[in-house]
Amino acid sequence: MNNIVDNVIRELEFKAGVTLASFGLQAELKSIQNYLNKESIDEDLRDACYIIFRTHFIREALKRDDAEDACYNLIMLWDHCSKAGDENYNEILVDSIDKLLKVTNKRI
Repeated sequence: MNNIVDNVIRELEFKAGVTLASFGLQAELKSIQNYLNKESIDEDLRDACYIIFRTHFIREALKRDDAEDACYNLIMLWDHCSKAGDENYNEILVDSIDKLLKVTNKRI
């Protein structure tokens, strides 16, 4: 299960990283933290920063086996992706859920 979650996170981070690179930023937590609270930045930049921020905390929670924290951050990420200006984020999540359902249905 962690491999599936990691693949989804990696896809989201890649998409966000491409967006950040178009603004001349690296997809690192320290380089994006200042942009999370600014209201006067481009919406695509804000979305990308938020996604990198949340995926980082999901990974950290998984390393600690903290299911509650991982679920919280996943819910926050899902909520943000469903409202993001760039629909690719939501499509990545929906496609990943579909793949996960196919895998789980085969096991049942």
